[in-house]
Formats: sequence, structure tokens, C-alpha cells
Amino acid sequence: MTTHHPRTHPIILLTGTPGTGKSTHAQLIAAASSSSSSSSGPGGQGEGEEEEGCEFEHINVSELVKEKGFHEGWDEEWSSWILDEDKVRGFGPFGDGIRFGGIE
Repeated sequence: MTTHHPRTHPIILLTGTPGTGKSTHAQLIAAASSSSSSSSGPGGQGEGEEEEGCEFEHINVSELVKEKGFHEGWDEEWSSWILDEDKVRGFGPFGDGIRFGGIE
């Protein structure tokens, strides 16, 4: 059975080793998505017409995990918190009510 989500835009989750630029890239993508653009190319918009886009919000999950205690402890080898996915999944923008896209 497929569950319909009221979300209108995708959620992009960037993962990887600490210190590799995930947050920097997320901030750049979010900033680029909020810039208005116009096109006279194949998309069918004429010059000066607004292109329907997807505006993203940058949510730093690492900070959220630390601030809200959404972890299962500290990983000494990776020097990072061990994410408790169930706690994050039920929180605010990640809960069932999300309608817009997010990025982290």
C-alpha cells in the first residue's frame, strides 16, 4: 500500500564523513533555490517570466541532534553523535506534516 504524502517538494539529505563539506553544499543549494530566475530557453518561459521553482530550507541535522538530544551516544572513532532516526523522524519539519522541501 502506497502512502500519499502532502509534501510538494523533495527532501534532500546529504550524508557522509564529518568535515567533507555537506553543510556548505546544503547552504549553497538552499541559497540558489531561493534566488528567482527567468528563462527564455526550452522550459517555455519567456524573458522576464518567473520560473516555477523549488525553494529549499537548510536544516542542519547535526546541530538539531546535539540541541535536542536526538542521538544514541557519541562515536569515538568518527567523533560524531550516533543519530537516533526515530527521534529525528518525528520532529517538526521531518514529521508527517512536512509539505515543502528541505536539505541537509
